[in-house]
Amino acid sequence: MPGPVLILIFLGALLAFMLAWWHYLPRSRRNSRLYRALALLRFLSIFGLILLLINPKFTRTSYDIEKALLTVLVDNSSSMVASDSAVTLREITSRLAQNKTLQDRFTVNTMAFGEEMRPLDSLSFSDQATNISRPLQSLKDVSIGSNTVTILLSDGNQTLGEDYEFISHKPEQRIFPIVAGDTTTYEDLRLDRVNMNNYAYLKNTFPIEIFTSYSGSGSRTSVLSVSMNGQTRFQQNVTFTKETPAIQVTAKLEAQNTGLQDVRVSLLSFDNERNTYNNSRQLSLEVIDEKTKIAIVSSLVHPDLGSLKTAIEQNEQREVTISSPRSLENTWEDADLLILYQPDRAFAQVYDVLKTEGISALTIVGPRTDWSFMNAVQNTFSMSTYGQAEEIFPDLNGSFSIFDTSDFDITDFPPLDFELGDITIAADYESVLDQKVKGVLIEEPMLAMVRGQERNEAILFGENSWKWRIQSYRNEGNFQTYDGLIAQVIRFLDLKKRANRLTLEYEKSYQGVNAAEIVARYFNETMAFDGNASLKLFIKKREETSSREFPMLLRNGYYGLSINDFPAGDYEFTVRVEGTDITRSGGFKILDFDVEKQLVSSNYKKMARLANASGGSVFYVDQVDQLIDDLSNRNEFLPVQKSNQNVVSLIDFRILLAAIAICLAAEWFLRKYNGLI
Repeated sequence: MPGPVLILIFLGALLAFMLAWWHYLPRSRRNSRLYRALALLRFLSIFGLILLLINPKFTRTSYDIEKALLTVLVDNSSSMVASDSAVTLREITSRLAQNKTLQDRFTVNTMAFGEEMRPLDSLSFSDQATNISRPLQSLKDVSIGSNTVTILLSDGNQTLGEDYEFISHKPEQRIFPIVAGDTTTYEDLRLDRVNMNNYAYLKNTFPIEIFTSYSGSGSRTSVLSVSMNGQTRFQQNVTFTKETPAIQVTAKLEAQNTGLQDVRVSLLSFDNERNTYNNSRQLSLEVIDEKTKIAIVSSLVHPDLGSLKTAIEQNEQREVTISSPRSLENTWEDADLLILYQPDRAFAQVYDVLKTEGISALTIVGPRTDWSFMNAVQNTFSMSTYGQAEEIFPDLNGSFSIFDTSDFDITDFPPLDFELGDITIAADYESVLDQKVKGVLIEEPMLAMVRGQERNEAILFGENSWKWRIQSYRNEGNFQTYDGLIAQVIRFLDLKKRANRLTLEYEKSYQGVNAAEIVARYFNETMAFDGNASLKLFIKKREETSSREFPMLLRNGYYGLSINDFPAGDYEFTVRVEGTDITRSGGFKILDFDVEKQLVSSNYKKMARLANASGGSVFYVDQVDQLIDDLSNRNEFLPVQKSNQNVVSLIDFRILLAAIAICLAAEWFLRKYNGLI
C-alpha cells in the first residue's frame, strides 16, 4: 500500500478520535462508562466514513507458467491404410502425446483430420478425402500472440481444399511435418482430371476434356481411350517425355441413346506400373432429348434479365431466351415457362397465351410496372400503390414449407426498389421472403409462391435483384445462394403433374467420396407440405432381390436421407408414405472413385517447403526421437513465467457500510435508552 494512503488513514483516525473525544469526553465525563462507549461508537462511525472516502487499495501479484501450445495433427484418411502407415502413425501419436519431456515444456493436444479437423479419440483411417490446409488455417487463427508448434503426421498428398503450401503463416506458428508413407518416387502414368458435362442432348456432340501426366525420367507411349456402356468410342496414342510430361486431349462424342450412360476414360498402363488405379476414371452422363424452354419477356433493358438468365442456365437442362412482348418472332409462345418482367400494356398478348396455354410464370413487378393494366389483366394478385418509391429489404420466412430454404443466406443482401402499397393475393400462397422497410417488418410478401388449379405462379416484388447475386458472391465466394433460390423457384413452376403429392429430388450419379442424398416432399390433399407423415425408403442394388429399409428424417421443409455407407454400384429405390398407397421410385449410381488412391508416393518435398516457410523442420517416421530432442532444445519454446498484478480494494464496502450503520444505530439506542435524546 502506498505511503501517502497510510498517512491519510492515520490522519483520518486521528480526526475521528478528536471529534469523538470533543463530543463525548469533556473533563467531567471522562470517567463515565456510558460516554466512553458512545465515544467509541462515534469514533468507529466517523472512521468508517473516512475509510469509504479514502478507499485504500493494494496490489496483489500472482505468477503463472505459460507453456507453448503443441498440436499433433494426424492424417486420418484412408490413404494411410493404403500406404501401410496406419500402425506406425498410431505408435508415433501415442509416443508424442505421452512423452514426459514434451509435456513439461508444452501444452500437448492431439487432433485428427481428413475432410474436417476434430479432437483425436481414436484413429480409424476412414476419411475419404484429405484437407491439410483447413486444420493449419484453424490453428493459425488460435495462435494469436503465443508460440504454437504443429506436428503434422501425413503423407503430404492433399485431395481437398486450397493448397496448403501457400497458406500464410504467423511468425509464432512453427510446423514440423513427419512424412508418412513411401517416399520413393515411382514411374507413373496418371489421369489428373476429366471434365465432362453431366447432361447431353440426343444426337448432339459433347466434349470430354482429359488431362494426363507422366512421372518419370524417360519416355512412355500409351493409349488413351474413352468408352460408353462398354463400347470404345474414342482412342488416341499419347507419348510422354521429360520435356512434355503433361498432355491435354479433348474427345468429342455423339450422344446416341437416351438415359444414364456409363463413360469410362482409361490410360493403358505399362508393365509393372505400381499404381494403376489412377489410370482410369468412371463417370456418368445423362442423355436427354429435350430442354425446358424458358422465355424472359420484358419491354425494358435491365441487368436483372442477364442475372436471371445466367442463374437459370446453371442447370444445363434449361434454355433461356430474352424477348420483347412486341417482338414479331414471339419466341415466348413456344416456351414451357415464362418470366414476365415489369409488365405493361404491351403484355396483353402474352397474358392471352398464359390463359389459353396454362403456362406457369414468374412475374417480377417494380417501380415501372403498369398497375392499372396488371390489376385488370389477371386476378391472381393486385396492388393499390401510394405512389411512394421505397427501398425494401428481404426477410426470410422461417415457416416457408414448399421447398428447403435452410441454405439460403440473405446476410447483407441489398434492398430492392419498389413502391409502397397494399398487396392482395387472391390465391393460396406462401411467401419465401417478406418485406422489411427501414428495419420494420411489414405484413407484405416480397417473393411469393402461388399454387393454382392449372398452373403455378411466383411473384417477386422489386427490381434490381441482380445485386443479390453479387452479394451472394461477396458472402460465400460463389453464386450458389442466389442461383439455388432461382433454381428452386423454377422447379416449383415446372411441376407438370399437380396431382402428384410425393416428389423426389436426387442426382443420377454420385462420386464415391460424396454421400448420396435423396430428398422427398409429401403434400396433403390441399397440396400443403405435410410434416407429420412417415416416409420409408427401400433401396437395393439392381442385381439384388432384397432391399434395405430406412426411415426418412424430417428436416427443414423436406424429408431427407443420406446414403453414405454403400459401395459403388447401380441402385434403385422406392419411397413409400406409411398408411397410404403413395409411392415413388428412382435409381442412381455411385461411381467407383477413391481420390485417396490416386497417389502412392509421399509428397515429402512439399512438406519440406511447408516446414521451411514456417520456420520448422521436416522429419521422417524413423526420426521421432530427433524431433523430440529438437523441440526440447529450442530456446523459443521455453516455458515463460508471467506475472499478473491485480489492484484489490482493502475493504469490502458492503461490510463497512453495515458496520457504520450498526455503530450509528447502537449509539442512537444508547442515547435514547439513557434519556440523552
